[in-house]
Amino acid sequence: MASSFGIRELVWRPGSVIAPLLGGWLMTAVSMASVFYVGGTFAITGVLTFLVILVRDHGTSALAEW
Repeated sequence: MASSFGIRELVWRPGSVIAPLLGGWLMTAVSMASVFYVGGTFAITGVLTFLVILVRDHGTSALAEW
């Protein structure tokens, strides 16, 4: 459990600084819509990664056992 908090912190801290900077740059350099495209891509990637790891570690029956 403690290692999961450590991994989360490795992503959370830099992301909380980088995301607003990247979002602001995308808004000014490209367009407002690009911010949502990038955010949506990361969200979909996260969901798919979660599902792949869930199935790999616990089998396909884990998808229905929530």
